[in-house]
Amino acid sequence: MTLSCFRTVKEQFAADPFSGDGAYEFGGRWNSPGSRVLYASESLALACLEMLVHLDKASILRSYVFIEARFEEKMVVDVEDLSPLPADWHNAQGSIELQTIGDEWIATGSTPVLRVPSAVIPRSFNFLINPAHKEFSKVAYLGPEPIDFDPRLK
Repeated sequence: MTLSCFRTVKEQFAADPFSGDGAYEFGGRWNSPGSRVLYASESLALACLEMLVHLDKASILRSYVFIEARFEEKMVVDVEDLSPLPADWHNAQGSIELQTIGDEWIATGSTPVLRVPSAVIPRSFNFLINPAHKEFSKVAYLGPEPIDFDPRLK
């Protein structure tokens, strides 16, 4: 079965949206600085919400585009198959424990895609994609496309 996910990026980075440079430089919930990974979401709506929680000014919304990624379900492992999550995982931005789970997944190269729960919306999921994985070329991408946000969000 083919799965889809969505990634939002600033338009200025749309020419190379799969470098993982941002996560490499700054780290994230599921990776420490120095680990290259791409963050994406199971729906465009969730991808937008995941991006919105990090913005200081709504006026910046018009500078974002989205890319859809498609991959086979067999390329995905669920984070809870790797390690049980701590009870407060959703409150733990920058948690060493969560970053270690992601860093170890990247280092082992077991799969090109890791499914993790969203801290923004319960019962929703994000995907981490490892651009250095040997099967990364099997991930298909569509876009970039502009995001036409409702003016009330701006």
